[in-house]
Amino acid sequence: MDILTQKKMLGKHELKNPVTGAAINLRMYARCDGMVADTHRKMYEEYGNSGMGMVVTDAMNVNPECQSFRTTLGCWSDEQIPGLSELAGLIQKNGTKAIVQIAHRGAHCFGGKKLSDAPLLRLLNVQQDFIDAAVRIQKAGFDGVEVHCVHVFLLSQILSPITNDITWKYNGSVEKRAQYVVEIIKGIREKCGDDFIIGCRLGCNEPDIQTSIKLAKLFEEAGVEYISVSSGVDERIEQGNMDDTFDLGIEVPEGWPYTKRVLGAWQIKQNVNIPVMAADGISNGEIARDILEKGYADFVAVGRARMADPNWYNKIVKGEEPVYCFHCPVCFWLFDETRCPARRKLVKMAEESK
Repeated sequence: MDILTQKKMLGKHELKNPVTGAAINLRMYARCDGMVADTHRKMYEEYGNSGMGMVVTDAMNVNPECQSFRTTLGCWSDEQIPGLSELAGLIQKNGTKAIVQIAHRGAHCFGGKKLSDAPLLRLLNVQQDFIDAAVRIQKAGFDGVEVHCVHVFLLSQILSPITNDITWKYNGSVEKRAQYVVEIIKGIREKCGDDFIIGCRLGCNEPDIQTSIKLAKLFEEAGVEYISVSSGVDERIEQGNMDDTFDLGIEVPEGWPYTKRVLGAWQIKQNVNIPVMAADGISNGEIARDILEKGYADFVAVGRARMADPNWYNKIVKGEEPVYCFHCPVCFWLFDETRCPARRKLVKMAEESK
């Protein structure tokens, strides 16, 4: 049996396969009020038809102050629930589980890059923003949330000793920095119950793989049901790099065939007892199958490949050739999908087949 079609358990939920639609940055399509737009409906309807076992949405802001830095869908107001409910239904219509990634942009919202650039009182109140957002998401009908702890967003800034530069109870050790996130996880579980999936998006260089393994264990103990691995903060933020970078904190063995993020997922997987999800560079069925068959991860997350061809998964498992991502230096799809060369190729193929 094809490993890409095998059912997998995630907490109390059975997923129809181990392939996940990765969170995609849709800021170019977002409204300032965080409400659902037609572009979101179109995209998530494609996700609902994708055949994948689970879909994780774009990172949604838990507080409107984040919109000043980067506009996204929002989950900070009850007024947003009806629109979110539409998206949940579109994703779930063919049995795909729907997860919302919840996030706060942290010091970026206040023009900085370290915690000392943000008002302390706001930092102390954001935990409740995450918990309240999860409650709204559950009311909207989603199956769970993924707590965003990567890419130099707020929780990543708190977890990293590089950016957590203030004197408070959430600093001084790995355990103390992790406690901020642990309290969010436990608060969501208390409010949303045991049937609600809670995952965590965690960097494997926070600031190094050893620390990330400790964090993964702490979050497992707190109640998360899976770890999705990406990248966090490294020393180059000192030189003004606002983006996630990934050259430090993990040593690549000779002959390793995949990206450092996939290697990080494997190293974390060997140290926890919950499913681990790998992403980055999973562009075809051969790579996805090999990662799963060799036990490097329990789930694989596909982003750009699915953006290029919304039927990527369905074609792969049928032995058909999808249209592959061109890996443009700048992702044109994020600005206008009609400019994406892969989508253009799909349109041309459809026209020629008529």
